[in-house]
Amino acid sequence: MTGTKKPTEKKKNRRPKITAARLKLLAIECETIAAAEEQLAGNKSLAEIFDISEKLKAAWERGRFLRNLRRLAATAATITEAAQSLGMEADKLGEVLNSDIEAADMWNQARLAVTIDIKTALVAAAKEGKAAAIKNIEMILQREIAHGRTDFSRLSIDEMCQVTGRTRQTLHEWYTNQGLSRNSDKTFDLKTFLFWFENYVLRKADHRGSKTLAETDPLKAAKTEKLEINLAKEKKNLLDREQVMAGVLARYQMMINSFNRKADELAMLCHGQPPAKITELLNNFFTEVLGAQCQVPEELALPPAAAEEFLKLLAGLREEK
Repeated sequence: MTGTKKPTEKKKNRRPKITAARLKLLAIECETIAAAEEQLAGNKSLAEIFDISEKLKAAWERGRFLRNLRRLAATAATITEAAQSLGMEADKLGEVLNSDIEAADMWNQARLAVTIDIKTALVAAAKEGKAAAIKNIEMILQREIAHGRTDFSRLSIDEMCQVTGRTRQTLHEWYTNQGLSRNSDKTFDLKTFLFWFENYVLRKADHRGSKTLAETDPLKAAKTEKLEINLAKEKKNLLDREQVMAGVLARYQMMINSFNRKADELAMLCHGQPPAKITELLNNFFTEVLGAQCQVPEELALPPAAAEEFLKLLAGLREEK
């Protein structure tokens, strides 16, 4: 006689485990704590969960931070404004967005969504024949048409005139009579030019110095002048022209990048705003740009005390009304 099988017992419904990832997602998606607790389906309240686990509490706070960050990004608030709303310093939020992949993605996705919405609305208004919208669309399209970045290894003669502040005739003289090289397509390599220009200046200095001692010992005069130049360089009394020009170009390029990057954002922020708000937004942007420029150029090689005074001078200029 075979034994009879015992009826299988029904397994009790188990509550889903509360994980840090799930709690963070609830913090991002739910409008209120009550809504989040409803999603927990009979588990402990959030207050009880937080008392039990610091890890889960930190996950919730992280999710809330990301939710608030996304909402602020969607309002087209600046980083400074967003930091103030989150109770953070602007520099700190900037560091977070530069180093925190998840926070940066949340910010960028919200920014992209609002950008698409605004531009879609502008295009729709432009198609309806609204003059202001048409003008904004034209400006945006002009900025966003692909243009090649400046190739400093192939500058045209007009671009070289802008960089050096010299005329076309002077550049032609340097090329034909002073040994300045150029590319086969008649463009100039800025790096090659800087090396050439330094030697050109030294040759001119040697020539001027030789006039005083040329009659007695031309070679000694040239060596003496060159030694004086080298000594002045070592004492930081003579700046390296190549480094100075490179520093000026780098800071100028930094400003160009700031303006290009911010143009669309400022256009969106200012659209439809009253004059007072537009003034505030522009002043905030100018403050950020000036703050980035308020530093002592490394190529000046200033002593610490002089550098400190130079920074005070720059700060004083910013504070002037």
